[in-house]
Amino acid sequence: MYLYFKRPWKRTRGDSYDHWGNSIWYFETKDNGGVLRQIEVYENGPINKYCNNNKKDRI
Repeated sequence: MYLYFKRPWKRTRGDSYDHWGNSIWYFETKDNGGVLRQIEVYENGPINKYCNNNKKDRI
């Protein structure tokens, strides 16, 4: 079972990408809370995508 969440982030990044502005974060998780995919949509256009299946995106 998968769960989906949408959360507004009312702060800027605080780094060199601060001009992107505030963002909305979307998460797809397992029912145990583990994040499978994440999308960050910034008010000034950029979109970041992360996927647990992509080796480059793993921490």
